[in-house]
Amino acid sequence: MEELSRIIISIEEKLKGIMFENHALTVRNAALIRQISELQEKNGVKENTIDRMAEKLKLITITNTVSKGKETVDAKQKINEIVREIDRCIRLINS
Repeated sequence: MEELSRIIISIEEKLKGIMFENHALTVRNAALIRQISELQEKNGVKENTIDRMAEKLKLITITNTVSKGKETVDAKQKINEIVREIDRCIRLINS
């Protein structure tokens, strides 16, 4: 009978240990779930920032392309004005 009593006490102690470990793991799991949630939120914010930056980069690239195109048009107009001026000068010389 005493042997049975020791086995029962041993089982109760092991059960208490398992219950304590289960509680500790439950608490740790809840903390990890909160941490995952926070990290997912931060990740979402960073993804939004990346998307906004990509959109800004796209707009800047388009703006630079349009700007260069405008500069090209302006340069062509100036070249045409200079060519016309040279043509007038040549006509004056030939007259």
